[in-house]
Amino acid sequence: MALAVIKSGQNANNLYDFAVMNYTLYMVNGIDRNQAYAGDSCRNMGLDAPKTLRTGFTTGGATASAGTTVVLDTAASTTNNAYKGGIITIDGIVRIITSYVGSTRTATVNAAWGAVKAEGTAYTIIQHCVATNGTSGLIDGGTYGIKITFYDQDHDIESNASAVVTATSVAASGKITLTFLPHPVGQSNVTHWKIYRTLASGTTYYLDQPASAENCTIESNSLVKIDSWAGDESVVLSLTDDSLSVLSAYNGTFENNTFLTAPFIEAGKNRVFMAGPVRYNTGTVQVANGSTSVLGVGTEFASGNIGLDFVIADNYYAYEVSTVESDTRLTLASAYAETSAPAGSVYAIVNNCNTVVFSEKVGNALYPESINRTGNWVLAEPGDNDEITGLQRIGDDDFIIFKKNHQYRLQGTDEDNFDAPGFLANEGAAGNWGIENVDGYIVYNTPDAGIHRTTGSGMPENISAAIENFLANDTIAETRNKYAFLKFFKRERELWCALTAYGSTTNDLVYVWKPDIGQWFKYTGIYINCMEEVTDSNGLRQLYTGDAHGWVWKQDSGTNDGVPGGTVKGRITGVSSSTSTSTSTTSSTSTSTSTTTSTTTTGA
Repeated sequence: MALAVIKSGQNANNLYDFAVMNYTLYMVNGIDRNQAYAGDSCRNMGLDAPKTLRTGFTTGGATASAGTTVVLDTAASTTNNAYKGGIITIDGIVRIITSYVGSTRTATVNAAWGAVKAEGTAYTIIQHCVATNGTSGLIDGGTYGIKITFYDQDHDIESNASAVVTATSVAASGKITLTFLPHPVGQSNVTHWKIYRTLASGTTYYLDQPASAENCTIESNSLVKIDSWAGDESVVLSLTDDSLSVLSAYNGTFENNTFLTAPFIEAGKNRVFMAGPVRYNTGTVQVANGSTSVLGVGTEFASGNIGLDFVIADNYYAYEVSTVESDTRLTLASAYAETSAPAGSVYAIVNNCNTVVFSEKVGNALYPESINRTGNWVLAEPGDNDEITGLQRIGDDDFIIFKKNHQYRLQGTDEDNFDAPGFLANEGAAGNWGIENVDGYIVYNTPDAGIHRTTGSGMPENISAAIENFLANDTIAETRNKYAFLKFFKRERELWCALTAYGSTTNDLVYVWKPDIGQWFKYTGIYINCMEEVTDSNGLRQLYTGDAHGWVWKQDSGTNDGVPGGTVKGRITGVSSSTSTSTSTTSSTSTSTSTTTSTTTTGA
């Protein structure tokens, strides 16, 4: 079996969850940016809006008074001319960036600084395009609002809009020239810009059709194609208000927000759903007492942070995020009332642990990768003092929301009636990876190491009662139950349950349940941190497992699961369903039990 790397550089210490929709695999782990893979390349899920402001601290030594360059912080873009045309301010001195070298993070400005600036001095860059007024075009004079979005034509994904670019005092019969269109830094799948404009002195935005362009191409569907990254792309807007107002491609809400990272994901109801506690803490921050402004270094704040709670490490009080100006700057809804947090402070942005969020409907977009932050969420009984530990689809289109000590059913057909009032039981799941669909039931590992199942209505059933003595003898490590992994091997009709023995740091116990005969088997010497059933080229279902050392094993095949060097790690080539009194054997690596007897068997 050949393996291919589809994404590297991810956090190696977090478990992934996956969902498939429209031939696209979505991957989340609760820490890194959510990923999407459609068989060709891996990309970020959704598109970030054009950045209009970034902040940071200078590096590379002091800035010379007669010099015209400055080295940006280590989190700055490595793309050439990414900030070309931006307005940079350092200690009140304002300059325009005329070029930018990504490999050295060096910006060249239009005039000397005039004073020495020490390394570590704070800077801001206003990075949206510039609007200038011309003649021969617009029928009405006045003030126009302009917003720009990124568009991925290959996947039909549009970003949220930039901050407003204002063109003022446009003369009657004039036109507007936009220069230094923003670059989609770190988003190589962006293919176009979309440019939206209001009518004169208006507030409603319409998709404009530019009249001409330089270093980019205007297409017939109003898209502006990105041809290169020269850094000086420009377009001219000259449609009359009458012509603009009848265009059908209108966007009045700009709610194409990206999902904040989440640990759990499921597909259903023509959407993707995400849930679970989120803790984002990349980079460091500083915030002063009495201020609402948070300045980050190495951070990647995104629009999905809006509405979440911002906390400084070891500080009890949380502050709601009101707006996100850039990947390194956000604003709190209320002034920070604690002792000032200096540069380099550790922080976290966390969500409500009882929230399930969902994408826009696939029928309104080809790929379900954006979210309306004002309405696309459901609360699962926040008053139960519990937190979501897993999300599993059941039946045609409902979901079971598992918490540590509760479970609820998410019902409804659309955002207008999605709700999670369906309380099922005062019993929950230890972790998302210990939940599996088996013959119309959801089977799950409980926090106290039991294996139970539910139909989504009525009380759950304990299916592990027959092996409670085995579980007790193995002294299952309950503190690691959240890492338990359950998988139904459909070909053999076996539910594989990988658990951790007391004192171990990996799943080293495997219990296999055959629902057709109500019998359990125990396999030893097998280490399973993840599992998946895959259909091979012959149409045969195969079970693959992965361990904590990066090895992938094909199960139920061969005579051992040996590591290089020939060490036998466990024999799993077959079991017997015969019954007898309990015995022990040194040649066996599998043990079976039923409700009345226990047996030992020898693998083939």
